[in-house]
Amino acid sequence: MATTEQEQLAALKKMAAIPGTFVVNDASLVTMDFSAIYIAEDTIISNLYINDTVGNNLSRYVSTPGTAVKGGVIITCRDGKFSAIQLTSGSVSLILL
Repeated sequence: MATTEQEQLAALKKMAAIPGTFVVNDASLVTMDFSAIYIAEDTIISNLYINDTVGNNLSRYVSTPGTAVKGGVIITCRDGKFSAIQLTSGSVSLILL
């Protein structure tokens, strides 16, 4: 599938985190728009919301919710944008829109 120059530039900006990042390192619910999650260390995510919807969407991105996602993983939103996240343990960097 061919991509346009504009799509390639958008992908590069996302990888470079041009819009900025926000570090989450506690168990508070964080509500903001972000396009990707960089897992900085082994982390348990308790809630993950997409496009301001009601309901946890974590099982769409993590096969076994409640267990740690290993550090170094990047999770990208394939259905618009992430709109909230809550951790049980660990830390992540949110790639902002």
